[in-house]
Amino acid sequence: MNKFLNYIADKVNDSIEDLSNLKLILPSNRASLFLRNILIRKIKKPTFSPSIISISDFIEELSEIKRVSKTSAIFEMYVTYCENISKKEQENFDDFMGWANILINDFNLIDNYLVDPKAIFSNMLSTKEIEDWGALNDIKGSNKNIKFWKKIPKIYSSFSKSLIKKGFGTSGIQSREAIKNLELYMSENFKPHYFIGFNMLNKAESTIIQEFISQNKGKVFWDLDHEFYYDDKNTAGKHIRSYYKEWSCLRDTKPEGLSKYYEKEKNFHIIETSNKISQVKYAAQIINGWKIEGQVPKKGVIVGDEETLPALLSGIDIETKHWNVTMGIPIKNSKFQGVINSIFEMHINTSNKKFFYEDILSVLTNTLIKKQFENEKINLRDKIKKLKNSNHILFKSNQLYTQKKSFEYFLFKSVDSASGFILKLKKVLKYFEKDNYKIKNDLITSNDLNKIKDILSELFTYTERIPDFSLDVLFHIYKKILEEEKLNFSGDYDSTIQITTLSETKLIDFDTVLLTNVNEGILPSGRSGESFLPFDIKKYYGLPTFFDYDARETYQFYQLIQNAEEIYLLYSNSEKGLGGLEKSRFIQQLINFNKANHKINFLKTSNLFEDEAMLEIKKTTKMVDLIKAKVKEGISPSTLSKFLIDPMSFYFDYVLGIEDEKEHSNIVEAKDKGNIAHETLKELYDPYVSKYINKNDYKEILDRLPIVLNKKFNKFYGGNLERTGYNYLIYEEIKKQCKEFLLLEKGLIHKGNILKIIALEEEIKYNLHIEGLPSKTKLYGFIDRIDEWNGQIRISDYKTGTVKKDKLKFFSDFAFDHSNNKKNSDYRSLFQLLVYSYVYFKQNSLTHKIKAGIMPLKTPKDYFYPITISKEKNNNDFLLNENFIHFEKELLTIFTNLFDEKLPFFADDSE
Repeated sequence: MNKFLNYIADKVNDSIEDLSNLKLILPSNRASLFLRNILIRKIKKPTFSPSIISISDFIEELSEIKRVSKTSAIFEMYVTYCENISKKEQENFDDFMGWANILINDFNLIDNYLVDPKAIFSNMLSTKEIEDWGALNDIKGSNKNIKFWKKIPKIYSSFSKSLIKKGFGTSGIQSREAIKNLELYMSENFKPHYFIGFNMLNKAESTIIQEFISQNKGKVFWDLDHEFYYDDKNTAGKHIRSYYKEWSCLRDTKPEGLSKYYEKEKNFHIIETSNKISQVKYAAQIINGWKIEGQVPKKGVIVGDEETLPALLSGIDIETKHWNVTMGIPIKNSKFQGVINSIFEMHINTSNKKFFYEDILSVLTNTLIKKQFENEKINLRDKIKKLKNSNHILFKSNQLYTQKKSFEYFLFKSVDSASGFILKLKKVLKYFEKDNYKIKNDLITSNDLNKIKDILSELFTYTERIPDFSLDVLFHIYKKILEEEKLNFSGDYDSTIQITTLSETKLIDFDTVLLTNVNEGILPSGRSGESFLPFDIKKYYGLPTFFDYDARETYQFYQLIQNAEEIYLLYSNSEKGLGGLEKSRFIQQLINFNKANHKINFLKTSNLFEDEAMLEIKKTTKMVDLIKAKVKEGISPSTLSKFLIDPMSFYFDYVLGIEDEKEHSNIVEAKDKGNIAHETLKELYDPYVSKYINKNDYKEILDRLPIVLNKKFNKFYGGNLERTGYNYLIYEEIKKQCKEFLLLEKGLIHKGNILKIIALEEEIKYNLHIEGLPSKTKLYGFIDRIDEWNGQIRISDYKTGTVKKDKLKFFSDFAFDHSNNKKNSDYRSLFQLLVYSYVYFKQNSLTHKIKAGIMPLKTPKDYFYPITISKEKNNNDFLLNENFIHFEKELLTIFTNLFDEKLPFFADDSE
């Protein structure tokens, strides 16, 4: 492993007696660590170590200023911007954030490549003047654009001076300062400087290295294979080839120490998978198959998409040993982010300082909040239920807590500024830290929390200084910081299996390489990164273009595989076409320019997540026993009809007792609309139970209608008592339906029909006695209305929705079909009416015939839709004993199927 670093270690040992008089500069801290460990193993006698540092640390040392964080750079830029742009022309911080990052990156680029800022900004101004000269339709916008670019040199200068004065700088500012201090540094330092394993250098880095070589105070060593240097078509060697053409100190020389490992025997496994998750799951299977015993070759797992790291780790067997993660998990995946994001959104979405119900619910249902409410002895379920039942859409802050200075108070207290919001978040996090022992005792979680607190503290400093700092912008910056912050794993860098990213593999060799996400747009990344600097200007001033970055990624890819013997390359095929992902050009290059000693194997994995049209849950003896016990206690017609219509829903609701929670809505739902109408009619008819109603009674009933309806509406809906919009329309619709129904019934009585109310919302309970029934069974429920119409018993069900009259037919050849959910759904009302009528018939021996049907409130002129039992016209449609015998057979079939272990609960999602 690490053939190149071993070569460097040997060179170092052979070239100088006293290693402490040597300075070794490498591309990264990780590479520095690996070289130090190799030197330790090679040195046989006590000696002082050479100075081994990364190039970024070396430039910081030369510049004598520290690297500023990206967040601080943005805020410092805004302060500079406000100082140099008149208040009239200034954009607020929200708008400034839209372009600040791009401008800082461009400044950084200009500084790192030592471009004359006055010259390039002058050219940019001229370019904008030419562009805006043609923008005749937007003269005002053009003038503003020109004025802005005229101010850029001043902003650039002030920004740099402000940071340097405070002892800080961007990487670009550090580069300029390092070049300024280089002559003095070299006059005071006589140690040889070895620059090891570089590829794409910016102008500052290149100037520094050339200066050391020119003065015979330094050497440069390249980690490159002979194949890539001498093949002009392969862009892996593009940058290093250019140095030997352009640097006077290297011109007419050849690079020493080029390896010749790429042409040796290699096994490539090119694996096509269906998606990113399939890739890492398959990668985990490969890792689990590696045998780690004795002196095992080093293996590198390079994750192309950092978001998939948790999925990869979850797939590795716990028995798999000797692996180490060096890439870190982004803090944005922290367990705290869910609640922080929800609190942010709750405050950002406020209306007149009121919180939306959906945002409140998002906060309250977070796991950490639930745990804290449990610690505070607050009944969260009741709190949510109360909010939901109120049917309000907006809530004031003081409606959400019961006492001040409590966790609830800090959680829902409204804030007036970004700084106030940060203080609020810190208070909430403090509660988590204090009261949750899992957080205190979990090293990763506590480190996570500390990093978030540090970020909030840094943001607080600047929110105090900027008056127009909105929560939107604060949230945007906070998320940007999280994307860059990582929680690093601590582990063994010498482990057999190293899980890392491509950028972390500089100068590190592996005998086996497994690389995921080898897709165009990921590796190589293609054209990425926004800039105000056009391609032509970048080219003219020697700034890198996407061609240069592409060559850098090509080098990284081939440098990774040049010394490996087994290489697994996984890519996704799930997003082909315009804007989609194709397999990387690197794979195509390996195929098209295959070497004699390279064997390429192709594999296409099957979809690891097959979709099934039919989801089913098999019954067990224990489950059937539970169902029998429940049915013995009682089952309602509506629940039984659910078994016919949606067996899977029946299983979750009735068997497991997991009911769907009622969705919060500020609009009256269809179910509540029906309940309001039912209860309104019940209360209106209550005084007349066991009485005959005459036409004069309807005057009082109609007079009471608005009062009773209003009471029932408020009971079920709550919310704002001033009904507006849809709720006003629904209220008026229910009132109209009830009124028209009552007027129609009054008219029918006026014509001589006789009505006696027998019962309203009558509760029924009945133990079934059917021969062949597998278990004791009880039916229970509530009949909307039992009355006597012209001397005949009538069972009625009110319906506020649409009624299909043709689905109330119960002919002698009719049967409910266990396998036909659609049919059973259509005949739901028929089934429930038959159950109610059957029970009433069985419990009232003097009743020989029953008329059952629907009272359609939506079409009150129809008054009553009876169940039809005969295909012959002009039939009186009474349910008789023979009809109930027919229905008993249907009930027997339904319950037999319910208790049958061979018939699973199923949900058909094929439609």
